[in-house]
Amino acid sequence: MKKVLSWVLALFVVAVIGLAFRYLYKKSQSKPVVFKTEMAEIADITKKTVATGSIVPRREVEVKPKVSGVLSELYVEPGKRVKLGDPLGKISIIPDAMQTNQADSGVRTAQIAYDNAKRELERNEALFKQGVVADAELQRFRT
Repeated sequence: MKKVLSWVLALFVVAVIGLAFRYLYKKSQSKPVVFKTEMAEIADITKKTVATGSIVPRREVEVKPKVSGVLSELYVEPGKRVKLGDPLGKISIIPDAMQTNQADSGVRTAQIAYDNAKRELERNEALFKQGVVADAELQRFRT
């Protein structure tokens, strides 16, 4: 009985080792690659994508004129490249009423200050001739 049991056990061990070698051999073999082939045909491909978000430029530049006014002519199309110094358009200068009033009041103020200084100089020259005002005082009014 012991002999039969040892033969069965040995046969079992040999079978397990054989199955292990067979499994490992099949696993090491690469499977054939199967490709699906189709005939080429001419067709239009239409693919639409809907996305939400915003478009942001890579670089943004502000263009400001040195004077204010209305743009009467535009020499460059929007989106075109320009070089430094290229004219972009023509500006028609329309004076602002407030700026005009400020300039007028500035002129009037300067005229009044000039008239006052001229009168003071004439008065001090007359006083200098009479000997009432010193030469240094007269020179101060002349400057």
